[in-house]
Amino acid sequence: MVKTPLLLSILIPTLLSSLIGAQALAQQAEPFDAARLPSKPLRLEQPEEKNQPAPEGTNTDLPPGVTDSHTNRKFYFAPKVITVFPLLLGIGAEASYRNKLALGVSYGFTPKAYSKAIAEAAASLANEPSYKSVIEAAFQHNNLIRGYLEYRFRKGDNGFQLGTAYSHLTASGTAPIDDILEQPTGVLYTLLKSLLLAQGKDPNVNMKSDLGLAEIYAGYSFTIIKNLTFAFDLGVAKVITSDIKLSTEAPQYDNSTQGKAQLRESESDLEKILKDNGFTPTVGLRFGYTF
Repeated sequence: MVKTPLLLSILIPTLLSSLIGAQALAQQAEPFDAARLPSKPLRLEQPEEKNQPAPEGTNTDLPPGVTDSHTNRKFYFAPKVITVFPLLLGIGAEASYRNKLALGVSYGFTPKAYSKAIAEAAASLANEPSYKSVIEAAFQHNNLIRGYLEYRFRKGDNGFQLGTAYSHLTASGTAPIDDILEQPTGVLYTLLKSLLLAQGKDPNVNMKSDLGLAEIYAGYSFTIIKNLTFAFDLGVAKVITSDIKLSTEAPQYDNSTQGKAQLRESESDLEKILKDNGFTPTVGLRFGYTF
């Protein structure tokens, strides 16, 4: 039987020699060298993110998997066919930024059916039937240019719009003195009618008009097929400036003191009638092809 002191004397030297050997091996290990690492960093694969929001200007109405670079541009241009009842029938062009803010211009004319509607509205508003002839005469043989600025509340190609417009109308025509002058203004043109009848001419007066109309409207636009759009607007328009020039086929009257005074007085009265009563609701339709 081995005694305990003898056993310890054998185990302790053995353990010490093992520890010393392990320390020596650790000292002989190569030091860390950063230059031996790979020259390119390791790339960790990122998990694919789903349900990311679409970039601004992307047409989110397209079917899944369909892309359209047309909707990713900042600026757009579109020729238009436009009618704004009862003001304009014509053509135009439009430029827009990100299909949000649009600036457009149109050129055309006010058809006779349209001007009759304005005249009826003015006569009804003023409760004065004689104003109908004044309005119709002011819109004879006309041309009209209209500019508009609108902002579109939309996602993709479809949505609502809110806009304002200004139209300038130039017109010229003739009308009977009784209808256009004596009834609405209360001024008697006995001398002028006598001169015209003595020369075998109709008792008419020539009228040239320059009118400015302000308009506000709201509507909705949508795409019929790719790039072909349709817009529907409802609004109101009012004559805010008017400049009327009257003349006759009797120069001796136009150049006389009495004639000049009567014509200037009637011009002022007619301008006031147009500004005070030239008010109408509007309905706009626009077809365009966007590039």
